[in-house]
Amino acid sequence: MSREIRPDEHNTHHIDSSEAASSDSIAYLVGQVYEVAPAPARRRLIEHLLRPLSLLALLAVANGVFAKLWFRRGWQDLEIRIEDTHLITNSDITALVDFVQQASADTVYGIGQVVASCPELLTSAAAGVLIAALGRLAVSRFGSNPPLSQA
Repeated sequence: MSREIRPDEHNTHHIDSSEAASSDSIAYLVGQVYEVAPAPARRRLIEHLLRPLSLLALLAVANGVFAKLWFRRGWQDLEIRIEDTHLITNSDITALVDFVQQASADTVYGIGQVVASCPELLTSAAAGVLIAALGRLAVSRFGSNPPLSQA
């Protein structure tokens, strides 16, 4: 069940929390959370999302912006620098989440843990809707026993 996301009168997007569990909505919400997140939280989110992906996958996402980080830092020591977070846009994160949703459900469910571990994000409306949407998505896919992933 896909829902079209339409801009409202202020040229921002509104997603009703009861309809926010589609994969497109999850990616959009993660992008919105990333946009308001402080740099350390952005770094944790990027590192979490990159874990399950190979270099070849990174080349295919967001015009290779994440592969560039890989080439600069090396995979064994893939630690995103704070200054790297300013090069990554919320559109890049949305594209990355779209890709990760196809590769690793555990990583997607772990996004909620990453967001919840950052106190600065807990006051964000987008973060609250995202965590609720991830919970609904897990229940819709796994019933009353959703997987617990490691963030």
